[in-house]
Amino acid sequence: MKMVPDRTGRFKKRPYWEICELEQQCEETIIGFLRERYGFERIPVPTEALTVLIERDAAELDLAMNLSDERYEVFGYTKFERGKKPLVTIARELWEQQHRNNRLRTTLTREYGHVLLAHLALRQVRHLKRSAALLLAQYASDQRGGGLVRVASGLRFGLPADAGELHAARGGGVFS
Repeated sequence: MKMVPDRTGRFKKRPYWEICELEQQCEETIIGFLRERYGFERIPVPTEALTVLIERDAAELDLAMNLSDERYEVFGYTKFERGKKPLVTIARELWEQQHRNNRLRTTLTREYGHVLLAHLALRQVRHLKRSAALLLAQYASDQRGGGLVRVASGLRFGLPADAGELHAARGGGVFS
């Protein structure tokens, strides 16, 4: 991770990770978790394992009724609040409709990507106040362009963005 100039004007500098750094961190996180939980690496990663991972590292995994509106179809978002772990919200419809299991898994991994980046930013940007580090983490995770990484073992952590601006507009400080 290195600090680079922030061209939006929100910060003087923001964290920037090379793709290989993100791949390594994601792989270490999921492989370590799988070995701890199951005693070995499970591919594909069970959906239950993804939910337990989020519950371990986030404040809460919440199921919401209707995240979408007429303009955007939103399946999940992560909210950051000062002094707290992130809150992950996933659309209840993904849990209730069996045929949407791939979308559920994609959404879980995407939102966990935000949680993981927040953790990395807080750990690596210690000289900042916690609230500033959380803002930078939000910003960095939003800047991913929707495609957090393919790790070497073939797992995926985060895929294309759904409609983050909808929730950012509704609640500010919320990135999907």
